[in-house]
Amino acid sequence: MNTSTGAASADNRYVDDDQLAALTAELDGSGLDDEITHNVQRKDPSDVLVDIAEETNAELIVIGLRRRTPVGKLILGSQAQRVLLDANCPVLAVKAPR
Repeated sequence: MNTSTGAASADNRYVDDDQLAALTAELDGSGLDDEITHNVQRKDPSDVLVDIAEETNAELIVIGLRRRTPVGKLILGSQAQRVLLDANCPVLAVKAPR
């Protein structure tokens, strides 16, 4: 899932067409069953992810976590925390490599 609240030009996490094509090609060659959702929503990304998981009867949600300061480690990012609390299926949180 790749979503933005509409300010896509200011959001560098919202992939462009070339990045989307590269990701599609990589996933097509992986042998995994996948579906890419790439849209603009007026909702928080956590709400969109939970909604999609419910609509597709997802068995697992995998989210990535960014590195945090020592104080930040006490609290997950607000989006990750909302997914963990609101999802009806298990959620796996994966941290970025060093």
